[in-house]
Amino acid sequence: MLQNDILESNEKARQVFATVNENECRIRPDDATWSALDCLEHIVVVEKSVINVLKMELDEDSPETPGVMRIQSALANRHARIPAPDFILPNGRFSTWQEATEKFFAQRQTLFDMAENKVHEQTGTFAHPLLGPMTKLEWLYFGLAHTERHLFQIKDVIALNRAR
Repeated sequence: MLQNDILESNEKARQVFATVNENECRIRPDDATWSALDCLEHIVVVEKSVINVLKMELDEDSPETPGVMRIQSALANRHARIPAPDFILPNGRFSTWQEATEKFFAQRQTLFDMAENKVHEQTGTFAHPLLGPMTKLEWLYFGLAHTERHLFQIKDVIALNRAR
């Protein structure tokens, strides 16, 4: 059930977020790697975009959509870098780890409420830049899979920073 998947994802996020402190959240292991705060900012911006898609009236159904399993599979390979469009890149939107985590969970409550109101059952598709046309249900699961991908990245960044 979708609501349970959101709650499970929230719990994973809580566990990861609890391992990060304010002093280390901005540290980048190297110039090419985002900090934990950068990762969380990116998650929040992407999930806001998912919420915006869920609020939209969508185009007619596309004959082919990727399906939830393909979306999850596409995002599962954490070692393959997926270029992010400029508008979802981190740029210092949050000044503290706490501010970013509070925003994340506030948006997650919105996603949960939308799932309870069955917004994902509305017809239509909206194109993702890499995955193509997706239904609202697929957009919701994209958001969850995207967050999980970056939760692993946050854990990796913190581990790298602590190993130095």
